[in-house]
Amino acid sequence: MCALAFLYKMVLWQPLGRIASTRCKRPKRVPTVLSQSKVCRVLTALDEHPTLGLLGQLLYGAGLRVGEGRALRVMDIDFDRRQMLVRGGKGDKDRAVPLPAACDERLREHLGRLREQHER
Repeated sequence: MCALAFLYKMVLWQPLGRIASTRCKRPKRVPTVLSQSKVCRVLTALDEHPTLGLLGQLLYGAGLRVGEGRALRVMDIDFDRRQMLVRGGKGDKDRAVPLPAACDERLREHLGRLREQHER
């Protein structure tokens, strides 16, 4: 359909008109959901690297997408309200998500290490 529309509009310079046809439907995909034991194994494997382990916990605990987790900034984390601001998520919308309690201490330690590195 797109090729026909392009041909008539850009090459032949004629209106295409109405075409009686049916479009193919994309099949719905069921998302892959890991079991609790598999999630534990993945998070344990990520713990070998402190930063990746923390990111994995944030993704799982707050329900973030990978791109949203990578784009988190220090200013987006509010420890007082125990929430994070996700900017430009799906549909380019911002949303607030709860900060997982399991990540609170590790996140503070990580930010402290980054602050020391920045000051050096």
